[in-house]
Amino acid sequence: NNNNPNWNPFEISTSSFIGLDEPFTVAVYDLDPDGINTLIGEFITTLREWIFGPCTHALINPSKKGRVGYQSSGAWILKSIIPLDVCNQPSIGLGMEIECKASKLESKGKAPYFEIWVIPPVFADRQPAPWLYYRSGHGNPL
Repeated sequence: NNNNPNWNPFEISTSSFIGLDEPFTVAVYDLDPDGINTLIGEFITTLREWIFGPCTHALINPSKKGRVGYQSSGAWILKSIIPLDVCNQPSIGLGMEIECKASKLESKGKAPYFEIWVIPPVFADRQPAPWLYYRSGHGNPL
C-alpha cells in the first residue's frame, strides 16, 4: 500500500493557463489491482496560490462529501515550486518546476497518481469541457 507517495518533479508552462487566477483541478487516483482507476480525491486551485510556495490541499472525494465524519481523503502537498526561464513542456514560454507528494491517502491499491485538469473559462454562456494538462507517474513510497 502506498498511502504517502512522492511523485517525480514535473514542469508546467504558465502560457498553457489563461492567467494566474484561472482555476484548474488536481485529481488524485488510485490504480487498483483490478486495473480500475478510482478517484481518491480532488481540489481546485490557481497558479497564483501555488507561486507563494509550499502549501497543502485537502483531497475531497465528491461521492463522500457530506457524509457524517468525512473530512478528506488525504492531502496533496506542494513541496516546492521553482520559476523557470524556459519550460520544456511545451518547449515555449515560461514555466514552473513543481515537486509534490501526498499524505494519508485513502488508497487500497499500490499505484496512486494525479492529473491536472484545466478548466476553460465560460465562453458565450457555454462552459467548454476541461482538458487534461498533466498526468503523473505512480508515486514512490517514502
